[in-house]
Amino acid sequence: MEVKQMQRDGHTRIINTHRAFAIVLVAVVSTCGGIAEAELYDLSADWSDTENPNGVWTYLKNGGVATNSTLRSGDPFSSPGQPMWSTGSGGYFGWSKSNGTNEIDWDLEVGDVYGHTLGTLYVKQPLQIQWTSPLAGTAEVSGGVWAIRDIRSRENYWSLSLNGSILADGHVGRGDPYSRSNPYLIDLVFDVDFGDVLEFYAIPTSLYGDYIALDLAINVVPVPGAVLLGMIGLSVAGVKLRKHA
Repeated sequence: MEVKQMQRDGHTRIINTHRAFAIVLVAVVSTCGGIAEAELYDLSADWSDTENPNGVWTYLKNGGVATNSTLRSGDPFSSPGQPMWSTGSGGYFGWSKSNGTNEIDWDLEVGDVYGHTLGTLYVKQPLQIQWTSPLAGTAEVSGGVWAIRDIRSRENYWSLSLNGSILADGHVGRGDPYSRSNPYLIDLVFDVDFGDVLEFYAIPTSLYGDYIALDLAINVVPVPGAVLLGMIGLSVAGVKLRKHA
């Protein structure tokens, strides 16, 4: 360890120059933006009824980007109605963010994101929501999944996958123990690179499709900036050279 003596106010102070350099280095790089702050992406807070894709979020219906922001029909909604991402006009197959206009006592509050899958005797079609990572780092994913009503013979399977690899999955629907206050919890931590895709997928496992709600927040802690890594590497190399000099 390299130390220096410094006279100040009549007192001798011992300074560890390596430690002092490291403290100054971190302070300088932080001030210059070398250390990035965590970024939070929240499905509900970021929601758009007019843009799709919407920044890092994409709302999909049966694997395709939902192109129409229309109004839900098929279930009672009071004026002005409930906007929905779909590929046609009206109906119920698509994604929405609740604005409180539903006239039925569903397990849903204003601001909740929910959708209705499609199921018939011969056809089952899923809903998806994708988040595309805009940076590299460690993603902390939290939230929950639940069915907003309890109807006979209605159930959805859901999964959360990263680039096609399933990280979590489950079932919600008739007779399950899950609700808005007690959802099927999502609690994951994993690394992401720029362009990685996290996808929520829901498809009916019963004869008919039904409503499914999703609470999803993604907090990404970026990897240290390249400038910071380089400067730290140089400082460590310098320390090693001094030790062997």
